[in-house]
Amino acid sequence: MSQRVLVIGDTHVGSDVALAPEELRLESNNRILANEIQLAILQEFYDMVDDVGTVDLLILNGDLVEGTNYYGEGAGCLTTNMNKQVETAIDLLSEIKFRKVVGCRGTAYHGKKNPNMDGQVIAGLGGTCMDEVSIQVGKTRIYANHRTPVRMTQWESRPQSIAKDLLLNELNQMDFGHYDIVCKAHVHYYIALDYGKSIGFICPCWKGRDEFAKGATNPFAFNPSIGYIMFDIENDGSFAWTKSVKNLKGENAIKTLDIEDIEPRF
Repeated sequence: MSQRVLVIGDTHVGSDVALAPEELRLESNNRILANEIQLAILQEFYDMVDDVGTVDLLILNGDLVEGTNYYGEGAGCLTTNMNKQVETAIDLLSEIKFRKVVGCRGTAYHGKKNPNMDGQVIAGLGGTCMDEVSIQVGKTRIYANHRTPVRMTQWESRPQSIAKDLLLNELNQMDFGHYDIVCKAHVHYYIALDYGKSIGFICPCWKGRDEFAKGATNPFAFNPSIGYIMFDIENDGSFAWTKSVKNLKGENAIKTLDIEDIEPRF
């Protein structure tokens, strides 16, 4: 019997350009309605839920909430209440039909260290959170870890990071054992690489262009990849994988004002 494994990460719930419900009710009982970007991402999320159906294992690859964005003094956050972000992330991710769930911690900037918000989300879903995921599915061994070196401007060298991981996987298998599938995250762009006896991925995210993507690099150089990776793993160790990787387009990628919508001074 085959087993189905879904891998997602970087949902950044709590950001104003990431996965969010249609309506977020705050502690003050005020309501925040999702904007156009969030609605587009939410529709992609619901499409995923419908398309993948029931999965045997859900792997959550870190940065599940946005955090307080303390460098930006809270700018870009729907709410800086991390308990509310965790609660909302649990509600949204519960829409996925999964039998078991594991996950790993993302960056401390978003999820804090103690207590760790990614860990709280995963625990709230009934799963196990680790620094790194190492899991055996039949005869197939999977490794997942959030952190990937950022190469926003050096787009031509983006595959080097996952290639290095796959090479080290080959070289160190006498110590750690061999992994058939390696999944990384963090950088919000998608890469797949078939290397030796393994296949590696930098997984897509569920967040649009935030302040970092707009200001820390050439603004036209980076439009995040949104989506997921699915594995169908057979008992004999063979597996097939599919992906859904999309980019926000037009108004959802870069908000454009019409001159007629700008109030004149006189």
